[in-house]
Amino acid sequence: MNIIKVMIKHLIYTNSNYLQINRICSLFRRNSYCVILAYHRVSPLNDRDYLLREMIVDPVSFEKQMLFLIKNYTVVSLNKFLGILECDRNQSNYAVITFDDAYLDSYEYAFPILKKYNLSATIFVPTDFIETGRHFWWDRLANILVSSNKQSLLLNWKDKRYNLKIGGNVFTIKAFKKLCYLFKFARNKEKEGLLNLVSKNLNVVETNSYPSNLTWRNIREMSQNNISFGAHTHTHSAVSSVSDSEFKEELLSPKETLENRLNQAITAFAYPYGEKSDFNIQSVNAIKQLGYKVALTMIQRPIISNDDLFVLPRIGIGGYDTEEIFRLKLSGSIPLF
Repeated sequence: MNIIKVMIKHLIYTNSNYLQINRICSLFRRNSYCVILAYHRVSPLNDRDYLLREMIVDPVSFEKQMLFLIKNYTVVSLNKFLGILECDRNQSNYAVITFDDAYLDSYEYAFPILKKYNLSATIFVPTDFIETGRHFWWDRLANILVSSNKQSLLLNWKDKRYNLKIGGNVFTIKAFKKLCYLFKFARNKEKEGLLNLVSKNLNVVETNSYPSNLTWRNIREMSQNNISFGAHTHTHSAVSSVSDSEFKEELLSPKETLENRLNQAITAFAYPYGEKSDFNIQSVNAIKQLGYKVALTMIQRPIISNDDLFVLPRIGIGGYDTEEIFRLKLSGSIPLF
């Protein structure tokens, strides 16, 4: 999505709010009873973050969003929400707060705000990134692109040739989106090779200046203060592309690791990336068999009464979301556009 498209979408969403379309939509969604919010990072923004802006909510906006939830919803933990579902599938106005990827800034910026208002949340952890020195490929890729002085990237990958313009926000964003598609469906070893190829072609030497993840000490402290944890695979791999030999490591290993570290049962799972193409019947069945009780997607809408607990939708919140867009997202109005 380029900047022009983002601006157009924001104009539509803002005008829609003024036209009260969100209220009109609510009349047709009387069976909607809960929203699960999905965050990735809460952190002050800087000029180098523009490629990842969709993932980063500034702390001031995050606090305003929490106040809106408190005023308009009953905010509950994911575990409590599951208990509510067991009793009655037709509840209304419940909100659940979740975070994917276990970034350190969820501890530094989001956690103090959650404590301030006594709010619970669930953080989904890809365990291979906790205290290992590893960093997510998208953070590394973004850092490489914004560090380059070149105006184009020539890339030969899997018998295809790519000639991508970079330099200037618009071109670099388009190149980043195209490269993300290649990375998402590459194997882990292939991702490392592709990163090396991009950095070499752009004459960029990678530095260790990427966002960090939580430590086990952070996780233990948060778990004692109203924050629960769930699994997000071991290496943040799309479960639909995981081979039979990798299922145990990707799906069971994070569950066992978190249970051993926290001395408590881990029953929640979130699909990495979370779109419909990122999970399938086989992976859903495997998650059930491993003892998880719920699995969350990134299918963008509120929850309705007949939703499958192992394919629950969430509403992603990012750095481009104004107050108007935030409210429209929670109302379920935005998918109409």
